[in-house]
Amino acid sequence: MRDNQRILQQAFRYVQDNIFPKWDFKGQWSVKKVKHLPISAPVIAYTNHSLKTIFVNHLPNNKNSLYCLLIHEICHAITSGQHNKRWGEKMTKSADKAATMNNIQLAKLIYEDLDNVKKAYFILS
Repeated sequence: MRDNQRILQQAFRYVQDNIFPKWDFKGQWSVKKVKHLPISAPVIAYTNHSLKTIFVNHLPNNKNSLYCLLIHEICHAITSGQHNKRWGEKMTKSADKAATMNNIQLAKLIYEDLDNVKKAYFILS
């Protein structure tokens, strides 16, 4: 568990520094690896605005997938927490940023995640 927490913290810092350098400049937000999420929805991560914490109960097997998961959740932290148009715009900007960093695989994962959410929620058209 300790190793997973360290990996998660490093990934969180990477995403903050490289994708969202202007977000959370006061360092109020945190990320925590947990066994169970504080909600019953079938998800692997959850953003809690009142606690300013992103909870993750499953770490993806590779760095880009973990970065994508954190980007998804930070976009929730920046917006209302819903999969709405503003959230989608933040996801798109994040994918574009990843592409400018020449991380095409990460950009692709973000766009795929965005497409999956659009299909599941019938939003952002």
